[in-house]
Amino acid sequence: MLTDRRIPSLLALLVPFFVASCGPGRPPSSVESSSPPVEVHIAAAGTTPTAMLTLPARVRAAEEVTLASRAAGRVTRFVALEGETVRAGQTLVRFDAPEAERAQRAARAERDAAQLAFEVSVRQHARIESLFVSRVIAAADREAADAQHRSVEARLAASEAQFSAATAAREVRAPFDGVVVRRHVDSGADVAAGTALLDLRSRGAVELIAAVPEAALAGLAKATIQYQVGEGAWLAARLVRLDGMIDPTTRTRTAHLVPVEHSALEPGAFARVRLIGSDAAVAGASTWSVPASSVIRRGALTGVFLAEDNHAVLRWLRLGRREGDRIEVLAGLQAGDSVIQQAAGLVDGATLTLAR
Repeated sequence: MLTDRRIPSLLALLVPFFVASCGPGRPPSSVESSSPPVEVHIAAAGTTPTAMLTLPARVRAAEEVTLASRAAGRVTRFVALEGETVRAGQTLVRFDAPEAERAQRAARAERDAAQLAFEVSVRQHARIESLFVSRVIAAADREAADAQHRSVEARLAASEAQFSAATAAREVRAPFDGVVVRRHVDSGADVAAGTALLDLRSRGAVELIAAVPEAALAGLAKATIQYQVGEGAWLAARLVRLDGMIDPTTRTRTAHLVPVEHSALEPGAFARVRLIGSDAAVAGASTWSVPASSVIRRGALTGVFLAEDNHAVLRWLRLGRREGDRIEVLAGLQAGDSVIQQAAGLVDGATLTLAR
């Protein structure tokens, strides 16, 4: 055991050691002043942000329709399958509706009776005309016969329309040339009148639909418009028209755009539309971008090194989409920031020398 006389001498030796170890230190990322300066290149992040607004969009066919049943009944058969090309007037769906079947039989009987009456009226009208020319009957008799003939003719037209409506209630036909893209029910399903059966899209020209915020509408005509489908390249587009009014709920107005150059777009595909212009009212947002080589990642954090007073300073950023060799910066960058182009190997606080 240590005697009481030796304890003070040990404390006198240990106190300087603890004081030295608890003195002011540097962050682990700092660099010794004796380290040689690192030569770096400054990346151009821009001193004036580009006014840009990126919006979600959809590729829409020139004609799109959801076909529905006209009467209650049971779906018997889908004549056209999903993905199949159909012609205008082609039967797409058949279904058994007892009420519609009875209405069709009654309409057919009425049409046949009206047709027979019309044929008789035509012959009678010809005889009346012959008698009138021979001066056998008076003009009043001829006018009465003409009125009777027109009445029979109108009855026939009405019966044919009724029969067509009754027939249409038992089947669904394509209103235009297109492609069946989706079925809403299966064969054998019992449906009510007005039930959606399938979606049909034309194969013709397509357009891009995007909801433009109210604040961006004023400068839309002067903005440069581009679109992107999937992860493809950004291509030029032009504005065709705007819907008639602003949606009071979303405060947006639907813009209809078309590609400047012909492009085979698939209707229904997801797309993006961006509006580029110098007027902040056009975009309502400012977008920066930095080279991908400037970005460092540490776990879930992303950032860049800035050159400040010949030292590397780490700045954390919120990044957006990558386009080519540049990455969009949503937050964290300011005008005048000097972004170091090659971040590999740099640490916070490193001494820098700018490459010439």
